[in-house]
Amino acid sequence: MNHPVAGARPLSQSSDSRFAELQLLRSRIDEQDLRILRAIEERGRIVEDVLVLKQSAGFPAFDAIRERQLLQRLQVTYRGPYHWQEVEQVFRTLLEMSRTLRAPTR
Repeated sequence: MNHPVAGARPLSQSSDSRFAELQLLRSRIDEQDLRILRAIEERGRIVEDVLVLKQSAGFPAFDAIRERQLLQRLQVTYRGPYHWQEVEQVFRTLLEMSRTLRAPTR
């Protein structure tokens, strides 16, 4: 049984054209996955810079208030389609990954 997905176009085309559309959508997902990966890499490099600065200034590496503010700010601007709790978990994972980084020796 076909259940329409909110915002999806009806699939009344031939099987070949539906497969071509599926391939196109998968290609778009692949592009987004690569963009997410590059953004994670860049975020990690910025975190390393922050750690170097904090270390040289004698600031603590972990800032629970900043993390809480980050999550609150993101929640206010989030527009879906996933449940916020799932997206929040992704960001909590990124924050945990950031806590395990060490300032690079330069």
